[in-house]
Amino acid sequence: MTREYPPNVYGGAGVHVEHLAREVARHATVEVKCFDGRRATSGNPSVTGYAFREDMFEGIPGVSGRP
Repeated sequence: MTREYPPNVYGGAGVHVEHLAREVARHATVEVKCFDGRRATSGNPSVTGYAFREDMFEGIPGVSGRP
């Protein structure tokens, strides 16, 4: 699960997740879930995008919704 995945990459984490997903997909089924707006792609890796909300992690100790 990530906030960055192509085409919405603005730092090193997004690049890392893209390459990691691609390499793991050579050996297993990969589903990427990212907070970059609504979208869906099929294939391997498959990508599902979700709208990000500040309150989605509310009440979970040690987790912040802020980037």
